[in-house]
Amino acid sequence: MTPHKRSIVSNGFVRSGYGDMHAHRNALMMEEHVAMLRAHDMIDETMAINLLEPLHKCWAYTEEYLKTHPEYTGVQPEMTAYTTAMRHKKERDVEMAKFVADLEAGRIDEWGDPIGSDEDSASENAKNSRCSSTSTDTDRNTASPLTSPADPLTITIRPPPKMLSNNPAQSDSPGSDLTWPSSSCSASSSSKSSPKSQSQPQSQSPSQGRKRKYRVEPLAPLPGGEDYCQYKYYQLLAICRDRNIHCPGDTQEVRNLLIQDDINIARGLPRDVSRTWHGKRKYKTEVPEELKGGSCSGGSDGKTSAKV
Repeated sequence: MTPHKRSIVSNGFVRSGYGDMHAHRNALMMEEHVAMLRAHDMIDETMAINLLEPLHKCWAYTEEYLKTHPEYTGVQPEMTAYTTAMRHKKERDVEMAKFVADLEAGRIDEWGDPIGSDEDSASENAKNSRCSSTSTDTDRNTASPLTSPADPLTITIRPPPKMLSNNPAQSDSPGSDLTWPSSSCSASSSSKSSPKSQSQPQSQSPSQGRKRKYRVEPLAPLPGGEDYCQYKYYQLLAICRDRNIHCPGDTQEVRNLLIQDDINIARGLPRDVSRTWHGKRKYKTEVPEELKGGSCSGGSDGKTSAKV
């Protein structure tokens, strides 16, 4: 009987007594893992020596090493149940989807801080109730009366990029840079108006529960064109339905869509036509008499069935 050939593997001593390769592969993978951790200075030399000990031996940390790491208890925390983990994942997905929607709409910045003022809150709440019927944030905010902030902030309004695509004259509009008085001006005027305000602190933090709504800058119409400022929110929606225009957003956003549609018709540009067929559904608010049958700025009729 020929003698068994001696193994030429460098760390063959870590192999089990049955001659399988399980312990050998584990030792090689651990060696690569420890080398990577040491290269990135994530563990010290003592930890590296302990990790390189053969796994088939009775492995344990030394008392000297455990004294330097008092946070180690040796007890693994209980793993979260699968259903609980999936529920947490869905909650995070909903929060992330809301964050992305608010960021794209301009209501918050990339850090999650709100942008803009509180105007057009009624139409914004109506929009939120249509888009998310299961959300209860709007009900909580409107259930209790909220005090307005004592110090208005200085805010410069920038329009969304989509509103400036086909209107080069937007930068010349008188409302391109709207600012509100700073907190220092309001504090000085209030201190001069009444003697009681001098004894009170001038800076008061706004209510934490109040959400500041973003402000949309009005789009400049064509010379002699309609600005739709005299029409209310539901009248504007009726005009959009009559002209078959997709109309999401609050009051000023719908006005901007109508003004942009007038500009596109006058310049022969493609229109943002809705492909939704309203059918025979009846609405309480009708189109104003002077705007029935198409756009206000001349050009072709506002009713079409597809993009031209």
